[in-house]
Amino acid sequence: MRCPGGKDTADICLSDQQIHAAEMLSSPLRWKYRLASGENSYPGFPFLSGADMTTPLLGMGTRAPGHPMAKNSGYGLQFWDQWVRYFVSRAPAHNSLDIDPRRPGAWQQRISRLSALQDVNDPDLHRFAEAGGKLLLLHGTADELVSHRSTIDYFQRVQQRMGLHATGAFARLYLIPGANHVNVDASFAASYDSLSALEDWAEDGKAPSRPVVTDAGPAENARTRPLCAFPSWPEYRGHGNPASAHNFTCHGARPRA
Repeated sequence: MRCPGGKDTADICLSDQQIHAAEMLSSPLRWKYRLASGENSYPGFPFLSGADMTTPLLGMGTRAPGHPMAKNSGYGLQFWDQWVRYFVSRAPAHNSLDIDPRRPGAWQQRISRLSALQDVNDPDLHRFAEAGGKLLLLHGTADELVSHRSTIDYFQRVQQRMGLHATGAFARLYLIPGANHVNVDASFAASYDSLSALEDWAEDGKAPSRPVVTDAGPAENARTRPLCAFPSWPEYRGHGNPASAHNFTCHGARPRA
C-alpha cells in the first residue's frame, strides 16, 4: 500500500506520512498521569475497510485541525475543540490545540476533575445486578467515534470485578463487524430490537438466545448476522448464502482487531 518512495503520488497508495497517521490512530494513546476517573490511556481505533476512522463526518474529516476549528475537520476534533473551550478553559476564544492531552500542564487538574464527572466507568455493578438489572452492550467494530476496544476494556474489567459467571447472569457484550457509529451508510448498518430483548430478560427471565442482527442498509443487501456474545465472533461456515445468519456460527474466541 506504500507509494513509491513514500511520496503522496496517488489515491491508490499511502505516503509515509499517511501510514504514520494510520499507525498513530490505531495505536494506544497513553499519558503519564492518572485521571480522577482512573484512566491513563485510550486503546486506539482499528482501521477497517468501509466505514472506519477515515469517514469524513465522524472520523478524520477532510481538513486538518486548526484554530478556528473547521467544521469538516472531523467530529472527534470538533468535540475536543468545544470541550476545551467551553468545559476545560471556559474561554470561547481559547485555542484548543494549545493543550496537549498527554502533557496538559496547568490544565491537568481541571481535566482530571472533569473526568470524574463525565466518565462513568465503575466496573462494580453489584448493586445494579442485585436489583435485577440487565445490561446489553452492542458496539460496531468499525465505530469511528468511540473505539470498540474501550468497550471491551470496560466489559473485561466488569468480568474481573464481578466474576465471569456472575457477569454472564446479567450482562452481554456483542461486537458487530462492519457496523460504525449508527450510520446507515456503514458496511453493516446494524438493526436489532434490543428493547424487546431487554424486556424479555428483565421481566420474564428469558436471556438472549441466538439473537440475530439485520443490515438496515439498502434493501438489496438485507443481510443478517448472528449476535455473538463476547468473546465469540461470527464465522462463516464456508457454504450457503453468506448474507444469511443461518450460515454463520459463533466462534469461541474473537480475532485480533
